[in-house]
Amino acid sequence: MDWNTVVPEVERIINEETEVLDETTKDKDEPEITSEPLPALTGIEKWIGNSSEGITQELGEPDRVDPSSYGYEWWIYEQSSSEYLQVGIEEGKVVTVFFMGNVEAGDNYPMGENAETVFNDTRPDKEISLKVNDYDYRFQLSSEELQQKPLVKIHDELFAQYYFDKFNGSLRAVRLAEPHVLVKQRPYAVSYRGELMDAETLSNSQWEEVQTAMEKQIFAMTNVLRNLSDKKPLSYNQEVSKVAFGHSKDMGDNNYFSHTSPSEGELSDRLKSGDVLYSYAGENIAARYPDAGASMIGWLNSKGHREALLNEEFTEIGVGVYREYYTQNFIKPF
Repeated sequence: MDWNTVVPEVERIINEETEVLDETTKDKDEPEITSEPLPALTGIEKWIGNSSEGITQELGEPDRVDPSSYGYEWWIYEQSSSEYLQVGIEEGKVVTVFFMGNVEAGDNYPMGENAETVFNDTRPDKEISLKVNDYDYRFQLSSEELQQKPLVKIHDELFAQYYFDKFNGSLRAVRLAEPHVLVKQRPYAVSYRGELMDAETLSNSQWEEVQTAMEKQIFAMTNVLRNLSDKKPLSYNQEVSKVAFGHSKDMGDNNYFSHTSPSEGELSDRLKSGDVLYSYAGENIAARYPDAGASMIGWLNSKGHREALLNEEFTEIGVGVYREYYTQNFIKPF
């Protein structure tokens, strides 16, 4: 049987910062930010395939349960300002885990260390083979992907994606996943023999739930990354979030990718239309990333996005997600 190849649509990110002068008022919904540490993630590789009951014994009840667009639910643990954890549960068992920050996850995942320390004498491969439902798949990683998000085979039923900060070389996040999760997400170019597995088709109402979940995840991860860089956390602004969502939806509905909307104008125009007053504002947008965690690392590893993400001047944020379009709007009130 011949091999077929699918190259995913290019993940895209654009950054822009805009400085304006306006009178301002604040109307924000500010969640409580705590610093309660997560338990050490000892034996985290053994979580894959474990039952949801076993995870509850390890970690306690999650802070909330979020839907995903890939058939599993995310159990969210975000009580710490410097650590973040999502556990993917499908049909009562763990199929994927994503964690970020100062998580203690054992010798295989020394968070904050560089690639030389993480991989010691071995280096990740450019091609990774895996099998799902008796079909063969092979991921091909580019040179940039090898440096920033290498994929490592732990064993036949478990793979690890390592997400590195390209500006300081540190390991910032890790995704553990069963093969079928990776094939559905297709984070790299993939060749296959047989059937190419796709993610489930979601209804509009299901997408709305997933979008809201990813907005919350991006907010939490933004503040974890700011904490790791010794920046103050951002407060959540609901009115700014409405503006951010409107732009993501506009891009998705009208099939464009830009800070300039053909109908709604620039960021300053959209904030004005949303009755958001500010002294300083910025915007990050992204598209085609498989989920919130991947988009966050994409922003972190782009100079302009990183500057907005970690900007000390910003004090509030709004997040809007529509399907595969992601928008962060940052503001500083007068």
